[in-house]
Amino acid sequence: MSNSSGRPGLKELRVETKKIELKSYMDPGNLAEQAVGLNLKLMKWRQAPELNLEILKETKCLLLGSGSLGCQVARNLLSWGFTKMTFVDNGRVSYSNPVRQCLFTFEDSRAEDNYKAQVAARRIAEVYPKVESQ
Repeated sequence: MSNSSGRPGLKELRVETKKIELKSYMDPGNLAEQAVGLNLKLMKWRQAPELNLEILKETKCLLLGSGSLGCQVARNLLSWGFTKMTFVDNGRVSYSNPVRQCLFTFEDSRAEDNYKAQVAARRIAEVYPKVESQ
């Protein structure tokens, strides 16, 4: 084959192996964080352009009550980018709670250590691991 064709001869051809580290790109926590970030940017662009997402992320939220309203408020806060939450509730998860309160399961009502505030903090962190909840 002539050199004028632009193709190298077999002697000039080199095969090299390149390693690319994809672990950080495939980490579920990083993927979730990127997806949440994109969702928040879309919400900002479509609904509230003046919204400062960094302020929301750093705002500390105190939720008094972890019942029907408190659980739903926590989920809504999370969907708007709030990631620091403290739950206050001295009640326990009862058998009637899981069907009405979105952060609790039937297993939570059966557990011995089932204070609503503690369970809600744990469950909201299961929804989004980057949240700081207590």
